Amino acid sequence: MTSALIMIRRPHSIVRAMTLARNRLLARVRDTAYEPDEHFPGAFMDLVDAVECAFRNEETLMESAGHPALRNQRQDNASLLSALHHAASQVEGGKLTVGREVMTALPDLLSLHRFCALHMLAYPMTGAHAGFGIRKACVPGRAGARRAREGTR
Repeated sequence: MTSALIMIRRPHSIVRAMTLARNRLLARVRDTAYEPDEHFPGAFMDLVDAVECAFRNEETLMESAGHPALRNQRQDNASLLSALHHAASQVEGGKLTVGREVMTALPDLLSLHRFCALHMLAYPMTGAHAGFGIRKACVPGRAGARRAREGTR
């Protein structure tokens, strides 16, 4: 009951906390991207740890609010972390180009991920948005393609 009240009375607090944390994370991504090759592997591993920590904190916020889309958010977090851990093992093995490519894509992926999380927070109970994570609702063009098939605007 209390967690539901948090969502109703102060959803902006959760959104603000998630936005601030994600902005700090994006700054960390930019810093890591500019690391020289000799320091890049360690900085990349630290970044993966920071992403993991940020996701854990977001999940804690959503859990404390009793948010119904927490399971989907955890699945999205796990997918992104799995990809980062796969890249991290390659960077540790000396394939710095893989890490550099990840650094190029990561800001956009994190922004999309944040958008989806905020979308889930904004529309927690509506049937049209419930249960949609990065895999469904936030793939660019998906809604437009569906509307085109259905002949609706």
